[in-house]
Amino acid sequence: MPRTLDRRLRLAWVLSILVTAGIAAGVTAWTLPWGVRDDQHHAARLTEQSGESPAMTEWEIPGFEQGDLRSYGSYSGLEVYATDACIIVRAMTQDEGGSGSGTCAGAGLEPTVDFYVTRTSGAGAGGMGYPEELRTRFPDGGVVRFTRHGDVVLVDEGELPPGF
Repeated sequence: MPRTLDRRLRLAWVLSILVTAGIAAGVTAWTLPWGVRDDQHHAARLTEQSGESPAMTEWEIPGFEQGDLRSYGSYSGLEVYATDACIIVRAMTQDEGGSGSGTCAGAGLEPTVDFYVTRTSGAGAGGMGYPEELRTRFPDGGVVRFTRHGDVVLVDEGELPPGF
């Protein structure tokens, strides 16, 4: 009898070590920043908003289809619209001024727009049509990047490159 108990005890000990090692490896892999985690390290995640998107006939971007345009809401006063292949960012201001940027990407690429907010000193009269919310957020200028990734638009912020 002692041999059977001794054998079972060794088997249980080996199994407990393997289970502990497996759990430790799983927890370690889960906590390390491997791969893309879209919900982390971004200023915002914009999702598709219900309702009709405005007509944007002024945009003549190859690949842009007006009928496919969907609203993704706003970020710091910037209105964001996208299709599967295109993204448009508009700064709407009360005085009908404003600025915008848009682009389309080929199959397999994510459309990305960098929206530059110039420094107040370099903006000139009227602040180049930036919304007040954006100017307040970036008084010394900045870059806001919008990337269409799957069914969301990811927003990242950064500093202006030298010379802007």
